[in-house]
Amino acid sequence: MTNYTTPITNLNGTDRKVLHKEWSTALSSIENALDDLRAATCHGRDFQCQEPGTWVKAIDEKNQALAYASDALDLATAWVIALQDD
Repeated sequence: MTNYTTPITNLNGTDRKVLHKEWSTALSSIENALDDLRAATCHGRDFQCQEPGTWVKAIDEKNQALAYASDALDLATAWVIALQDD
């Protein structure tokens, strides 16, 4: 996992519990989105009437989206861990 910049809570900042709840919600949403995106069909039969290589391009695009979502998952995970009660 990448080392992300996470906050050290203080009296002038947002309450730790509020941040933890927000980032936990984001983490859960990203996990659900990743599950849904992985399950979404991207099959060659749906591209058979298009130019050769179109399906390969579609798979590459889906994989790129999955990679970005995985990065977002890592970020949210880092924040949740950093904001856990000591």
